[in-house]
Amino acid sequence: MSKINKWLLLSIVIMVMIFWFSHDTSSSSLEKSYFFQPLFEWLFHEHTQFVVRKLAHFSIYAALGFCLFRAILPFGVRLSSCFWLTWIFCFLYACSDEIHQLFIAGRAGQFADVLLDSTGAGIGILVSLIFIKKWG
Repeated sequence: MSKINKWLLLSIVIMVMIFWFSHDTSSSSLEKSYFFQPLFEWLFHEHTQFVVRKLAHFSIYAALGFCLFRAILPFGVRLSSCFWLTWIFCFLYACSDEIHQLFIAGRAGQFADVLLDSTGAGIGILVSLIFIKKWG
């Protein structure tokens, strides 16, 4: 399997994970957050549920941005075009994810989450770019 296919496959797996996590009801989603809660209670003392959930948004979209950028780049797209193409795709996927959550019991689509997801994707893309420039 070529490198392109590996990065594309990872991107698809991450998108499926995002969809799967978004399909959880609010109570089921909260249960998943409890796994990390003791660490964040120790670090932040308050608002741990909020911090865990927002870090999850940010980090999974950072991973998507990283992998998708690596998947698109070998197609001969200029770096700047690849950055924007990847970021726009991640932004649109984040929008569709929040719309999806409108139809799930106890969940609500929030544009603030789209902005957080898009920021995570942008950071993931930048980290991928740094990796490519430094190690090829």
